[in-house]
Amino acid sequence: MYKEFALQDAGMLVGTQQGLASRAVGDDFPLNDQEILVRHFHQTVADWVADHRAEV
Repeated sequence: MYKEFALQDAGMLVGTQQGLASRAVGDDFPLNDQEILVRHFHQTVADWVADHRAEV
């Protein structure tokens, strides 16, 4: 079962990379809600770390 999930994910990554490399996708790449939340989380943590370093 895990192998099937891994193959599905890898196949999706290959297709996405090929689409980006061929410029078929274009310059804009839509993000889903989870990707936006993860990006926001990383930015928030980076801001917290920067604030802490500025205090020290």
